[in-house]
Amino acid sequence: MSETRFGRKVSDFIENDVKVNSAGKVTGTLKYVTGYTKFDETTPEHQEGNYFPFKLNKVGTEIEVKKNGTTVRKVAYDPNWIIRLENTTDKFEFLLDGESLITLDFSDVKLLSGVEVKAPSATVAVENKTVQDIQSGIKISDDNKVTGKSLYVKGINNAGGDGNYLVFTLPQAKDKANTVTCTYEGGDTTQLSPDDYQYLIKLKEKKPVTIKITGKVNTTRKLDISEVILMQPINEVITARDGEASTYNKQVKDLQENIDITETSSGKGEATGTIKWVTDYQNGTGITEGNWFAIHIDKTKLPSENVKVGFGNTLVAPDPNDWNYNFRLNDREDKLLKVEVDGKILYQLDLSNLTLSPKQD
Repeated sequence: MSETRFGRKVSDFIENDVKVNSAGKVTGTLKYVTGYTKFDETTPEHQEGNYFPFKLNKVGTEIEVKKNGTTVRKVAYDPNWIIRLENTTDKFEFLLDGESLITLDFSDVKLLSGVEVKAPSATVAVENKTVQDIQSGIKISDDNKVTGKSLYVKGINNAGGDGNYLVFTLPQAKDKANTVTCTYEGGDTTQLSPDDYQYLIKLKEKKPVTIKITGKVNTTRKLDISEVILMQPINEVITARDGEASTYNKQVKDLQENIDITETSSGKGEATGTIKWVTDYQNGTGITEGNWFAIHIDKTKLPSENVKVGFGNTLVAPDPNDWNYNFRLNDREDKLLKVEVDGKILYQLDLSNLTLSPKQD
């Protein structure tokens, strides 16, 4: 990797994971290089991009290079080569004295981009909201993986209406791009500001976002949003059970009444209503009287079924048959009900405003 090719170290062009098999299949990551004048001193657009340096092991007289089946060069034999790759779909065949030597296939190569894709800072205005109203902890890696939370937004001044959105910007695009095309396979995109290439996408599905940049930089990036957590309204994730439903030897209406769950901010809410005092409640715990809060967790609103619910550090998995919970609230100082998904607390419901009916003597 320390070897020099055309005025640069090989490590300037490729990561350590780059490999070529005997069939010409190239895998690994090609870095984005700028200011590479030795590649083409007359064409500035060719002086930055993704390059692949390599060496031919066989010796001959003449080399012919075909790009996607069309001859692009025919020169005297030289073992040292470097290719500027614009698309991973391009294939380069090298013929030595008229016989095919190898065809390089880049379809599994990762191309790092010269235009950064990033999440704007939390206080940046987006329509009538700010970024922190729309998303939390969003990170976009060099290999296009997006992680973090897309919050559930209400009352946004956008044709998409309430729902989950992703905001990202291309801060360098105005210096390097003539045009930027952004498409989302799950729906529409809105370019908020032509000056800073900021985009707003309503995430209906976890399908890729494709960004195509043409100009000084010609590149395509496909953002993988499969790991983005799509937060839902807490009163759709946690609901009070129907009063007519059975719970052991009682009905839910025997336990509680007028329960209302409202969202206070994304992932947080509060519950109000009355939790009745119950006696002779045969619930299998050995405790038959007290105040019980009966809820249901809608697993279809969660990103995974690896769920635990409870208070403090005491969280328990749901009954896989019904996803119902009954929590005894007596003598409980901690009134914050938590929903954990894949080891992360996503939802918190404040129960401190519930009215607990006293024991009747």
